[in-house]
Amino acid sequence: MRNEDQIKAMAAADGYEYRQGRDWLMNSRWHKNDIEIPDFLLPDYFTDANQIDRMVRKLDEVHLSRYENSLHEILNRDDPNYVRYSFSIWKATTAQKVEAYLRAIGKWED
Repeated sequence: MRNEDQIKAMAAADGYEYRQGRDWLMNSRWHKNDIEIPDFLLPDYFTDANQIDRMVRKLDEVHLSRYENSLHEILNRDDPNYVRYSFSIWKATTAQKVEAYLRAIGKWED
């Protein structure tokens, strides 16, 4: 999944809505609570661990379990020396957490 698509999926999951412009004069923009948000003010899910951690805390029990399992699978895929312990998920990068989150909510596209 391309980074641009991941950002769009994360923003949508975070309550942002992308609205297409109605004609060539009206630019497409992100909105949250009917407030227009420029692209550069969207949360940076790839470098700010606080943003993804905030979203993970909102997951219900089922999705949180899916997130943890996905994260373990990703860590195992990316690191051949990975050993599955509950504390080892803290080694995950924000990009790995984003992938696990999107897999958990069913928005990841291979």
